[in-house]
Amino acid sequence: MSNHTEVVHVITTIQRGGAENAVVSLASEQVKHLENVVVVPLKGEPELYSSLVENGVHVDLSILNKPFIKQVWLFKNKYQTRGIFHAHLPRAEMLLLFSKQTTKYFVTRHNSERFFPKAPKVLSSWLSRIVLRYSYEVVAISEAVKRFLISEYELPEDKLCSVIYYGYRRQTSYTEEKSDGKTIPTKRELNVVSVSRLAPQKNISLMIDFIEKLNANGFPSKLDLVGDGPQRLQIERRIAQSSRCPINLLGRKSGINNLLPKYDLFLLTSHYEGFGMVLLEAMDAGLPILAPLNSAIPEVLGIEHPGLFLSNDINSLYSTFLKIRSNQELIFQMVDSQEKQLRYFDMENYVTKHLKLYQSHLTVQD
Repeated sequence: MSNHTEVVHVITTIQRGGAENAVVSLASEQVKHLENVVVVPLKGEPELYSSLVENGVHVDLSILNKPFIKQVWLFKNKYQTRGIFHAHLPRAEMLLLFSKQTTKYFVTRHNSERFFPKAPKVLSSWLSRIVLRYSYEVVAISEAVKRFLISEYELPEDKLCSVIYYGYRRQTSYTEEKSDGKTIPTKRELNVVSVSRLAPQKNISLMIDFIEKLNANGFPSKLDLVGDGPQRLQIERRIAQSSRCPINLLGRKSGINNLLPKYDLFLLTSHYEGFGMVLLEAMDAGLPILAPLNSAIPEVLGIEHPGLFLSNDINSLYSTFLKIRSNQELIFQMVDSQEKQLRYFDMENYVTKHLKLYQSHLTVQD
């Protein structure tokens, strides 16, 4: 692909989150291959602005938080030149649909969620198919997301859909000591960590149940939960009502890669994940991971991962913990297998697949 090509990523927000972090990584790497890479956020606080600019990405804030109709008009007039347009998340997809009637675009679906979650299923699938009909191709971030799009009739039958897993650039270097040195303590408090949006999808109540069960059964434990979201007050009330629930809500934090290695165990309890970028961060930190056997999670961890438990099942979660706690060799094998699995999510491969995707359609267009 020519280095003189411009790509414009339109995304609903650039606040911290799995999809947003992935777009920051993709855009920052594309700068090395393309003349101009632009990210256009539509609403919220520009939390990841510095991360993008520091890597040479141009962040266009000119339509941020403006009324949607005005955003469409401004974007249509500003971006009249030919280029690559790539939408991430529903509001961004709608903007490209209305502003680029004569120019096709690319769409990445980051979640196993309906296009319009609060609408009836038939309306959501109808809107989704309209938006995707005018795209070159759809990118699903996992096989689970692709299956969801097909099963919920959100994808037109004749529309191409590729699976491109997120890429990840290592923050720590792997050593044998990293694997051999990781244990689940038996003579001190167990320090558990999770990084999660405080929202119904993440099933935080199961985390609370688990910490309560550990403490009630003679395993002194505490959980540090990084993240924020609409259920924060509800979760705070639940924690306050429990005498066996030492959970600290740490809010949003940067520098997750420096934080995670301080803990003994990483916990994820989501009802579903489109991918689960935080799992890569936990794998990189060398933490044993407990996560539910659902959606894209076994694609990321590997279907044979010993830390997988039955979704939304406290007994399965607890018994899985007991299984790995009592077997130090299994912990070593677990961390080592996570290290090998992490190699599948190579950043260069992630970027190359996108460049090839753009090239395949632009060549046909030309």
